[in-house]
Formats: sequence, C-alpha cells, structure tokens
Amino acid sequence: MSQNRSDEDSLSNWSLSSAETAYNFPSNQKTTFCPGDKTPAYDRSRRLQLLVLPFIPIVALIVQTSIALNEILDYRNEVMAIEEQVIEATKLGKVVTQIQLERSEVAFRLFTNGNNTLRSNLSTRFADVDRTLSSVSTWPVISVPHYANGTALTIVNKTEFIHSLQEFRKKSNEKQNSIDEVLHWYTSVNAVLLEHMTQQIKETDRSSSSVWRYLISFKNLLRSIENFGISVVQGINYFARGSLSREKHLYYVQHDTICNDLLYSILHYIPDLHEFYEEIKKNMTDYKLVEER
Repeated sequence: MSQNRSDEDSLSNWSLSSAETAYNFPSNQKTTFCPGDKTPAYDRSRRLQLLVLPFIPIVALIVQTSIALNEILDYRNEVMAIEEQVIEATKLGKVVTQIQLERSEVAFRLFTNGNNTLRSNLSTRFADVDRTLSSVSTWPVISVPHYANGTALTIVNKTEFIHSLQEFRKKSNEKQNSIDEVLHWYTSVNAVLLEHMTQQIKETDRSSSSVWRYLISFKNLLRSIENFGISVVQGINYFARGSLSREKHLYYVQHDTICNDLLYSILHYIPDLHEFYEEIKKNMTDYKLVEER
C-alpha cells in the first residue's frame, strides 16, 4: 500500500516537473507547425493571389487590344498616304493631259497659220489648262532648256510657271515661236511633271500597297499619251509640209515605238484591261488603218 502511494507521488512529481519545464522553455527556440496550420502572413499572401489572378487575363486582353489598335492605326495612316498619292497623281495627270492637248492645239494653229476651224478655240483650251493648274497643290522645280542656246530657264513654283506659260502663249499667238520650239517647250515641261509624278507614286515601294500597279499603269498611260502626242505633232508637220527630214522621221518612229511599248506594259500590269482595250479597238473604225500604216 505504501509502495503504491510512493509510485503515485513520483509520477505526480514527474508530471509537475515536465509542466514546469515546458512552461520555462526558451521562446527563441524554433517551433514547428503542422502543414495544415495557417499564419496571418500566409492568409495575406493567399488573399493577394486571389486578388491578382483575375486581373491577369484582363491585362493580357488590354495588351492584345493595344497591339491590334496600333496595327489598325498604322494601316489607316498607310491608306491615307496612298489616298493622298492617288489624289495628287490624278491632279498632276490632269495637268499633263491638258498641256498635251494645248501642245497639239498650238502646233495645229502654227501649221495652219491660224485657220484652225476644225479644232477648238485656243482661248478655251488655255482656260481649261489654267483651271486645271489651280487645283494642283504640289509643284516641282521645272528647268526648261532654251531651244536655241541651251540655257535653262528654272521655274521654282506654280506662280512662276503660270507666268512663263502665259508669256509662251503670247509668243505663239504672235507666231514668234517655231513648231520645234513649241514642241521642245511643252515636252520639257511634261517630262519634269511626269518625273515628279514618279517620285510621288514611289514605284519601288511595292510591298506597301496593292494599288501600286494601278498607279504605275496610270503613270505609264500618261507617258504613252505623251509620246503619242509628240509623234502626232510630227505627223501634223508631215501633212502640213509634205515631207519630213530624216532626223524628224527617226524622232517620230522613236516616240511612236515608245508609245506602243508603254501601252503594252499597262496591259501587262493590269490584265483585266485587255478586254476593255479590245473593245476600244473594235469601236474605232479607223484603227485598222492606223495599224496598217
């Protein structure tokens, strides 16, 4: 009996000693927790993750939308630049066409000594050219070599060109210019305008637009008409005088050949024009006579 009590006292003393030891355990000792335990720092990190995760697809969508918007703006700027090129090329092309018509009218007047009853009045033609010139916003520097001494007349803006054009018209009306001088002056002006158009079209930049073929074809069409107009003037010269010198005949053949080559290049760039071209030839009753010449 006394033995049992002694054992209970020993056990009690050991439990008390263990409790005191646990109570007095140093606080700086590393404490381990079970995996399921949660600390305040862990809870804050978890809440932060839950807040950030929904924004990740939103940020990705914003970035994707920004990239798409930037591409749309670049495409819009490209389209606007192309539109500006087309507008300026069209305006300049109209000027070239009007100058070509004026050249043929002036040449015909000189060959017929002013009895051009079969052609339009020169005053009307001059007014059409002036009206077309007023619509052009850009203008290149034009250098026109003098026909006799080779000195060049430099025209830096459109106002000076209009003044020089009026002076040249006045001399032509007074028959102070020969047909060769008329042809030389108008041809020099058109050559500069066509070269300026080439720079605007940017022929080498084929990857920027799908309309470059049409712009180049438009330019080549104007060049074809230009060479055709030069050859027509020589044809008028032949019918007016009854003969052509060897040099002028070669000049006629050269420009007539260039005219046809440029015309066929247009059909190469735009094959859809073949049908339209054949329809034009069919409707022109005198075209076969031109081909047989």
